[in-house]
Amino acid sequence: MRTFFPLLLITLLFSVPGLGSPSAKSASVNKSLKFSFCYENKTLLPHFAGEGRLVPQTMPGAAIEVLQRLDEKAEGISFHFVRFPWKRCLNDLKQGDIDGVIGRYSEERASFAVYPRLPNGDLDFSKSMINTETCFIYNREFPLGWDGKNLSYAGELTISVPSGYELINDLKRKGTNVYEAETINLAHRLLFTGRVDASVSNCRLKMLPNGFVQNPIPIVSNPGFLLFSQHFYYQYPKHAETLWNLLREIDKETLYEKYPHNAKEP
Repeated sequence: MRTFFPLLLITLLFSVPGLGSPSAKSASVNKSLKFSFCYENKTLLPHFAGEGRLVPQTMPGAAIEVLQRLDEKAEGISFHFVRFPWKRCLNDLKQGDIDGVIGRYSEERASFAVYPRLPNGDLDFSKSMINTETCFIYNREFPLGWDGKNLSYAGELTISVPSGYELINDLKRKGTNVYEAETINLAHRLLFTGRVDASVSNCRLKMLPNGFVQNPIPIVSNPGFLLFSQHFYYQYPKHAETLWNLLREIDKETLYEKYPHNAKEP
């Protein structure tokens, strides 16, 4: 019996939880994957609410509520929200320092971010966040015309647009002067105080200050996607595809209808 004692001792040691047992190893493997999501540190209703680095505990914005529902549904994935200026979010995504952002499609972003695709390589619109339409707003006395393709105006046209928006390149190609404002609220304030001729807004906007109007024809009508950094997607492709698939199960329209779509007075 003395000969078999070392073997018995080794067997007992490895059967104790935490000392090399299979259960200890699986506990380590099953730890939640942290998913870092970056969004703008300024209010951009209805998508984002609040200012600064913190995520509001109530009414954080429709896009954030969608992602919070996604966080609840996604097993094994834990969302971590960070807030920075939009340009930094994009740069951090490009560098792989954060894992995801929400944005519309552009060739430039497609060079460093991963979009949901169909087997033939086309964008999979069924996995988008929500369709976002952008419209012109301007003083009703300003002769601005827009028919969905052609932009007409007298003299020069200066439009205030939040910095980092892909729309800026579209407007410059149409021959307009673009003033890049730090936030959407500042872009609107420049219009309402007469410092620019026009600005842009979500086409869901319902109220404007007296004397200002919105052209109801969208400038762009593109869905916003949950984009992944290449680093995250190619390291965790199954997790990324799971998140895109779960997005289709969330009632996004109802969440978006909770939020106001009003422009503020200067």
